[in-house]
Amino acid sequence: MVEWIASQPGVQGKALVIGCGLGDDAEWLSAIGFEVTAFDISESSIQWCKERFPSTDVDYIVADLLNPPAKWLNEYDLVVEIHILQAIPEEVRDPAASQIPGLLNSKGSLLCIGRLAGFQIPNESPPPWPLSRTWLEGRFASLNPTSFQHFTYEESPSIDRYLASWIAD
Repeated sequence: MVEWIASQPGVQGKALVIGCGLGDDAEWLSAIGFEVTAFDISESSIQWCKERFPSTDVDYIVADLLNPPAKWLNEYDLVVEIHILQAIPEEVRDPAASQIPGLLNSKGSLLCIGRLAGFQIPNESPPPWPLSRTWLEGRFASLNPTSFQHFTYEESPSIDRYLASWIAD
């Protein structure tokens, strides 16, 4: 995410972090100047964020991607999804993904990072369930793709990963 943001000098403004966990990504975005809303379905995660960052400018909220607040529609310059869609069971993954494009404003960017499906059997237990490029492109076909990078980490070279971005044009 850090490298992608650095390569996008025009991306600024309001950011939404999907499935914020313990808040590190949201806090980093806030520190570099974004006005950040971060949400998680887990009440305990949001409570931990508030305890970890008591003087934060980030707006931490308990919310469900399947039913986002109406005030979030067409609101964000940047939406960040890291390792969330791959953790959602297949039966609700499509409906969850379908909510994301509507959160972007007319020039907003979507950044997704996760495990890339290769020869793995889909929906092995437990998650994460890697996502295919075809699946990602199909779910965000209403947006214009700006990048798709395949990479691995040195410490886990057998795990294929992706960084993909789109813009609402």
